[in-house]
Amino acid sequence: MPEMVQLRDGFQCDERYACHCEECSNHPRGPLFAEDRYSLGIYAGRMCDAAWEQSGYRKEGAEGYDYLDAGEYYGENDY
Repeated sequence: MPEMVQLRDGFQCDERYACHCEECSNHPRGPLFAEDRYSLGIYAGRMCDAAWEQSGYRKEGAEGYDYLDAGEYYGENDY
């Protein structure tokens, strides 16, 4: 049985969907809901909106990837 967590907005969620960023961990009213986040189409983790904004990840989808960023292609057939 999953452990339920009280979120600061009054809702409850499964513990794995509660944010564990520094702000949420120290907030007196509890955490916020964490969503799966993707940077350039690649999974970046579960974060609340505040943690996502401060994360430093690029917010674009896969279309924002440029092989010059890493010197690698996004997929096998990308030339």
